[in-house]
Amino acid sequence: MGRKTYEEPQQELKTDKTIVLTTRSDFETENAQIANNIEKAINLAEKYGESELMVVGGAKVYQSALPFADKIYLTTIDANIPGDTFFPDFDPEKWELVYEHNHPKDRHHEYSFAFKIFDRI
Repeated sequence: MGRKTYEEPQQELKTDKTIVLTTRSDFETENAQIANNIEKAINLAEKYGESELMVVGGAKVYQSALPFADKIYLTTIDANIPGDTFFPDFDPEKWELVYEHNHPKDRHHEYSFAFKIFDRI
Protein backbone atom coordinates (compact mmCIF):
# COMPACT_ATOMS: atom_id res chain seq x y z
CA MET A 1 0.00 0.00 0.00
CA GLY A 2 1.04 3.57 -0.43
CA ARG A 3 2.30 5.66 2.45
CA LYS A 4 -0.76 7.91 2.62
CA THR A 5 -3.07 4.87 2.78
CA TYR A 6 -0.84 3.34 5.43
CA GLU A 7 -0.96 6.51 7.54
CA GLU A 8 -4.78 6.56 7.63
CA PRO A 9 -5.81 6.10 11.27
CA GLN A 10 -8.40 3.40 10.57
CA GLN A 11 -5.92 1.25 8.67
CA GLU A 12 -5.98 -2.28 10.13
CA LEU A 13 -3.33 -3.78 7.86
CA LYS A 14 -0.30 -2.60 9.80
CA THR A 15 1.58 -5.88 10.18
CA ASP A 16 5.05 -7.14 9.46
CA LYS A 17 3.67 -8.54 6.17
CA THR A 18 2.53 -5.10 5.03
CA ILE A 19 4.75 -3.42 2.46
CA VAL A 20 4.53 0.35 2.23
CA LEU A 21 5.50 1.95 -1.07
CA THR A 22 6.96 5.41 -0.67
CA THR A 23 9.50 7.64 -2.35
CA ARG A 24 10.10 9.47 0.92
CA SER A 25 13.58 8.47 2.08
CA ASP A 26 12.84 9.71 5.62
CA PHE A 27 9.76 7.48 6.12
CA GLU A 28 10.14 4.95 8.94
CA THR A 29 7.80 2.51 10.64
CA GLU A 30 8.19 -0.45 12.96
CA ASN A 31 4.98 -2.11 11.79
CA ALA A 32 5.67 -2.74 8.10
CA GLN A 33 8.30 -3.31 5.42
CA ILE A 34 9.26 -0.38 3.17
CA ALA A 35 9.97 -0.34 -0.57
CA ASN A 36 10.51 2.61 -2.90
CA ASN A 37 9.08 0.99 -6.05
CA ILE A 38 6.75 -1.84 -7.04
CA GLU A 39 9.54 -4.13 -8.24
CA LYS A 40 11.29 -3.92 -4.85
CA ALA A 41 7.98 -4.57 -3.10
CA ILE A 42 7.39 -7.70 -5.16
CA ASN A 43 10.93 -8.94 -4.49
CA LEU A 44 10.52 -8.28 -0.77
CA ALA A 45 7.25 -10.24 -0.68
CA GLU A 46 8.83 -13.14 -2.57
CA LYS A 47 11.78 -13.11 -0.15
CA TYR A 48 9.31 -13.67 2.69
CA GLY A 49 7.58 -16.51 0.83
CA GLU A 50 4.43 -14.69 -0.24
CA SER A 51 2.88 -15.90 -3.48
CA GLU A 52 -0.12 -13.55 -3.67
CA LEU A 53 0.12 -9.81 -3.08
CA MET A 54 -2.90 -7.59 -2.49
CA VAL A 55 -2.77 -3.94 -3.49
CA VAL A 56 -4.93 -1.66 -1.33
CA GLY A 57 -4.11 1.80 -2.67
CA GLY A 58 -3.57 4.56 -3.29
CA ALA A 59 -3.96 5.53 -6.91
CA LYS A 60 -0.24 5.60 -7.77
CA VAL A 61 0.22 2.16 -6.25
CA TYR A 62 -2.72 0.76 -8.24
CA GLN A 63 -1.24 2.25 -11.41
CA SER A 64 2.27 0.89 -10.80
CA ALA A 65 1.07 -2.58 -9.76
CA LEU A 66 -1.42 -3.18 -12.58
CA PRO A 67 1.19 -4.28 -15.19
CA PHE A 68 2.34 -7.01 -12.76
CA ALA A 69 -1.13 -8.21 -11.80
CA ASP A 70 -2.64 -11.45 -13.03
CA LYS A 71 -5.91 -11.01 -11.12
CA ILE A 72 -8.09 -8.04 -10.21
CA TYR A 73 -10.56 -8.09 -7.32
CA LEU A 74 -12.77 -5.09 -8.01
CA THR A 75 -15.76 -3.71 -6.15
CA THR A 76 -17.90 -1.24 -8.04
CA ILE A 77 -20.50 0.90 -6.29
CA ASP A 78 -23.65 2.05 -8.06
CA ALA A 79 -23.29 5.70 -7.05
CA ASN A 80 -21.39 8.86 -7.85
CA ILE A 81 -19.43 9.42 -4.67
CA PRO A 82 -16.83 12.19 -4.39
CA GLY A 83 -13.34 10.85 -3.99
CA ASP A 84 -9.71 11.46 -4.83
CA THR A 85 -8.44 7.92 -5.43
CA PHE A 86 -9.64 5.71 -8.25
CA PHE A 87 -8.63 2.41 -9.76
CA PRO A 88 -6.94 2.99 -13.12
CA ASP A 89 -8.62 2.17 -16.40
CA PHE A 90 -7.60 -1.22 -17.72
CA ASP A 91 -7.90 -2.78 -21.17
CA PRO A 92 -10.92 -5.12 -21.06
CA GLU A 93 -9.46 -7.04 -24.02
CA LYS A 94 -6.64 -8.22 -21.74
CA TRP A 95 -8.88 -9.33 -18.86
CA GLU A 96 -11.62 -11.93 -18.51
CA LEU A 97 -14.45 -11.49 -16.00
CA VAL A 98 -14.49 -14.82 -14.14
CA TYR A 99 -16.79 -13.96 -11.24
CA GLU A 100 -19.44 -11.38 -10.48
CA HIS A 101 -21.71 -11.01 -7.47
CA ASN A 102 -24.24 -8.20 -7.50
CA HIS A 103 -25.55 -6.98 -4.17
CA PRO A 104 -28.64 -4.80 -4.00
CA LYS A 105 -29.08 -1.78 -1.79
CA ASP A 106 -30.45 -2.89 1.59
CA ARG A 107 -30.72 -1.73 5.19
CA HIS A 108 -26.97 -2.33 5.70
CA HIS A 109 -25.81 -0.88 2.37
CA GLU A 110 -26.82 2.55 1.15
CA TYR A 111 -25.92 1.69 -2.46
CA SER A 112 -26.02 -1.42 -4.58
CA PHE A 113 -22.60 -2.77 -5.51
CA ALA A 114 -20.90 -5.54 -7.43
CA PHE A 115 -17.87 -7.60 -6.56
CA LYS A 116 -15.95 -8.76 -9.64
CA ILE A 117 -12.90 -10.89 -10.29
CA PHE A 118 -10.92 -10.57 -13.51
CA ASP A 119 -8.11 -12.85 -14.69
CA ARG A 120 -5.46 -11.62 -17.10
CA ILE A 121 -5.86 -13.32 -20.49
